[in-house]
Amino acid sequence: MVSKFLNLDSEKQNRILNAAINEFAEKGYENASTNEIVKDAGISKGLLFHYFKNKKQLFLFLYDYCIDVSMTEFYKKIDLNERDFFR
Repeated sequence: MVSKFLNLDSEKQNRILNAAINEFAEKGYENASTNEIVKDAGISKGLLFHYFKNKKQLFLFLYDYCIDVSMTEFYKKIDLNERDFFR
């Protein structure tokens, strides 16, 4: 299912990701509303569940996505050739 999401154009993916990240960040997993996510993303609820099986799958996808983004940004900022840890 997630492969359908990954085939979307980047603008639509970003709208969904940003809406979902904001909702989970503000309310936590239990209180996050998929109704709010779809409203903020400008898509239907059926379409959200076409891309993600359920709220848990969306949350776990976002978790992995945020880790990947964080690690990518982290590695951009360090020089892997530098041997001195404190430099």
